[in-house]
Amino acid sequence: MLLLLVAIAAAQENPSETTEAPPAPVDSQPPPAEIPPAPVDSQPPAEETPPPPVDTPVQVGKGPQLTGYMQIWVTAWDMDEDPEADPATYGDPEDDVGFKLRRVRIGLVGRRSIVDYVVTIGTETEYDALTPPTDSIGVEDAVVAVHPFDGAAATLGLQKVPVGREELFSSRGLVLSERAVLSAWLVPGHDVGLSGDWTKGLARFRAGVFNGNGSILGDDNLGMLFAGRVELAQGGATKWKDVYETWGKVKETTVGVAIDAYDNMDVATDELGGGIDAMFRTGAVAVMLEGRGERIEPADTSVDVPEVPSKTTRVGALALVAATFGPWEPAIRASLFDDSTELRDNGDTAEVTGGVTLHSRFDNLRVGACYVARLELAGTPLANDTARLWLQLAL
Repeated sequence: MLLLLVAIAAAQENPSETTEAPPAPVDSQPPPAEIPPAPVDSQPPAEETPPPPVDTPVQVGKGPQLTGYMQIWVTAWDMDEDPEADPATYGDPEDDVGFKLRRVRIGLVGRRSIVDYVVTIGTETEYDALTPPTDSIGVEDAVVAVHPFDGAAATLGLQKVPVGREELFSSRGLVLSERAVLSAWLVPGHDVGLSGDWTKGLARFRAGVFNGNGSILGDDNLGMLFAGRVELAQGGATKWKDVYETWGKVKETTVGVAIDAYDNMDVATDELGGGIDAMFRTGAVAVMLEGRGERIEPADTSVDVPEVPSKTTRVGALALVAATFGPWEPAIRASLFDDSTELRDNGDTAEVTGGVTLHSRFDNLRVGACYVARLELAGTPLANDTARLWLQLAL
């Protein structure tokens, strides 16, 4: 898989040269008069087609096309290298000096008439030491999206729940190669279900119903996950794409603001959450802000064990600033997370990550470095900072 990704990425980075046409003879016929363009207001522009809610976006073209990416992390330094155990905290994968494959994806994407499809398989390591570990290869995205008219889509399959701006970023587009803690612990992530997406002018509406268990094997209870997101955006013709990435420059100042909410009614636990987020881009600068909250409450404890023993409220926030200078993209992100607002303990954490990413010409290759400072806002201070390098190859 590594050799395949490298070969295809290299091929895309070196497009074939075109032969320059010879000049016309002096006595040749003059070119026909240029047809004047139609008046600007003669036909309204079509609504921007919303991409499928997946981690690997559909490429332009009929397909099927091979897609994929691979992220390799190198831990250059870790503050705590205890031979027995590192201190387990939110956002800390407890990596010691060494190498790992953070994410690997490969699959097919394509478009036929009004239908988009995405099927990818892959694997990824756990987000932090508190996340259940897994090293198995499985289905990452598997959707069919139908576009009945401009600006509308209905998507069925394994997809992203429409919640959280940073979570809705493709993992291959993350400037610091990783998300903040709230995006891992306060959003549902991927799930199997049906969602709708409609854009009209400055507004975009998304809603969906999902199994609520994150499994592709079906549901085992009557509980369902309902989610909705409303967003307003102002900017250029590609504003809906621009508000979900930080790399590059925008010709017009672009602003996107959204609110979302979800209710996951499981058998033993009911999770009700929501958030507000914004993206501001002008020229080479991108600023992202997000705040989230979640209430977890035990339900029918006679059937299953609830996630928490009593009603618990969790909150989190992030602020990210990135800029584009040629092929370089420096960025800094600060985030907060509290796993129980009723308690003051080591579940009250903060993180500041600063780094820089070097992009290849067509962004098939990214190389970056960052320093992650993790802070305990209460409880016992822990030594858990990290210096990290990464490399990403994408098709």
